[in-house]
Amino acid sequence: MTSFSRDPSEWQRLDRQLILNGGIALYLKASILQDDTAWLKTHGYQIYELHCESWASDAVMHQDFKHILKFPDYYGENLDALKDCLSDLEVPDSGGIALVLHRFDVFAKSAGATVYPHAQRTIAEFLLVILATTTRDLMLTGSRFITMAQSDDPRIQFEKLGSVSAIWNPKEWLNKNRGL
Repeated sequence: MTSFSRDPSEWQRLDRQLILNGGIALYLKASILQDDTAWLKTHGYQIYELHCESWASDAVMHQDFKHILKFPDYYGENLDALKDCLSDLEVPDSGGIALVLHRFDVFAKSAGATVYPHAQRTIAEFLLVILATTTRDLMLTGSRFITMAQSDDPRIQFEKLGSVSAIWNPKEWLNKNRGL
């Protein structure tokens, strides 16, 4: 299947809007995230939810990915292995995959805040780069992959994730809709 058609009726689809700017959408309000997750589910998406506030280390993060996404036993529990296993996911033909990262801000400000000296990026940023890259890679084969990162911090930002920045979802894109 193609990722999306050129039909103007598809231009306002939620999934297309979320993928349009790189496949990483930030969410503040749980109610909007819940509504959008429900929409994706009714449109054939397989939803995987991870609770990032429990990621006290990158090792815990990798264990959570392994468990939730049912990675094979040989999963190497590092970012390179994560990228490889994500590219091997079975993506439903009728929708796609939506990865929901609850309270990503907690991880990004704690264990995920570790900076790799040679790259000047944090573990949290590298994770989002891998997820954004997965979105683009899977679209090459007509598959859809969306990451929805929820944050209680309305000012959180992630720049240049695989050449694009994470932006707020369409309903919270304006600062006023995030209480700012």
